[in-house]
Amino acid sequence: TALEFDGYNTVVAIPPVEGAVASGKSLTIEGWLALGAYPWNWAPLVQQGDDDGYFLGVDSHGYPGFMVEIDTTWEKLSVPNKPPYNDTNHLELFKWYNLAGTYNKQDGIMRLFINGKEVARKTVGKNGIQTVNNDIRVGKAGIMRTPTEGTHDTYPSNFGIDGLIDEVQIYDLALNNNQIA
Repeated sequence: TALEFDGYNTVVAIPPVEGAVASGKSLTIEGWLALGAYPWNWAPLVQQGDDDGYFLGVDSHGYPGFMVEIDTTWEKLSVPNKPPYNDTNHLELFKWYNLAGTYNKQDGIMRLFINGKEVARKTVGKNGIQTVNNDIRVGKAGIMRTPTEGTHDTYPSNFGIDGLIDEVQIYDLALNNNQIA
């Protein structure tokens, strides 16, 4: 029952709605994905805005990342590594993973989770996330980006998840470690 995305054009777009996560609040984003291929740049599981708002997704090497705008700064939390990309935070192809990112306004801490286990954290500002009046997008970025290193060209392209996505949820509060697990 999951949705299948092609990595280039497929997207679920949800228009801004009254009562959704608003600026100045905490945030949790979570969802399930099984990658069919690695994207050539950051690709969102879910995002609102582009380099503003919020983002939970995967980089071109198969590592998850969580990004939010706090105090006009685009804060990034990720767990990158170097070849051969076989550490425990690397997402293998054709395998289901639960990803989650939380930002708690009370303590200013961002957390990134893979399968219920915290893999990274970062202290940022305490003024709450800054959202934008854009669609919430599942599976595809809203703007074209240049491929990351190791590709054959530098032409901007559309990037998205090539694989399956299921059970995406967004909360206007920071779930704790037990709730994520």
